[in-house]
Amino acid sequence: MLFRSESKMTYVLSILTNENETKQLALNTGATLIVLGKNGSGKSSILLEMCKSNYSKVHRISSQRVIFLQNPTAEIMDSHIPSIINNRASANYNISSRYKDDNQYSVTQLIIAKFIFEYEAHIINQGEAKRRQNFELESMYLEKPTPLDLINRILCECNLNFSIAIEREQSKSICIRKNGEKYSLQQASDGERNIFLICADVICSQSGSLIMIDEPEQHLHQSIVPKLIRLLNNI
Repeated sequence: MLFRSESKMTYVLSILTNENETKQLALNTGATLIVLGKNGSGKSSILLEMCKSNYSKVHRISSQRVIFLQNPTAEIMDSHIPSIINNRASANYNISSRYKDDNQYSVTQLIIAKFIFEYEAHIINQGEAKRRQNFELESMYLEKPTPLDLINRILCECNLNFSIAIEREQSKSICIRKNGEKYSLQQASDGERNIFLICADVICSQSGSLIMIDEPEQHLHQSIVPKLIRLLNNI
């Protein structure tokens, strides 16, 4: 779990132990809590219990996340977004979501759409500040990294030999640049898609979110995960 906030805050997490005793853990801004255990020991169930007590602030990245893409573009109807967000939040109350979550394909499309939207909003706002000769605001946008800058910095520091780009010529989509070649996110490896979706989801989460990542190691080499968590925590 990561706690992302621009101001100092504390979450109190309640955990029911095997002895049926409630144990409370305090998680401060910028802190990381790692839950370890054997297969079937109840890690996902513990995360769901924590979700219930912090419902309004939890941003949960499910272990059932869909990394297979039928369409790598950000094509999603605005009218569908509220229901996708509500269904995603509702899954935090549903114990079956630890092994089944029918909303996850829509969530994947939402992540792609939000990532592209926030990148474009940054570029547009920077250009508007320049047009209006608001040099202070323009300077702020120039100094603040875009979502694309952040995710590529993470990939570089994880010593991964590919980067993310946004294709804007026809339909807006995510693509991979690797060894001088470019291919769509749909054609990427499971590991490439998984690390993009985790990073993009965290980068575009709201400030003050309690971010819970269930099984971040899916399709990733074990040497990458500790560094990835540290870098996401420093965004």
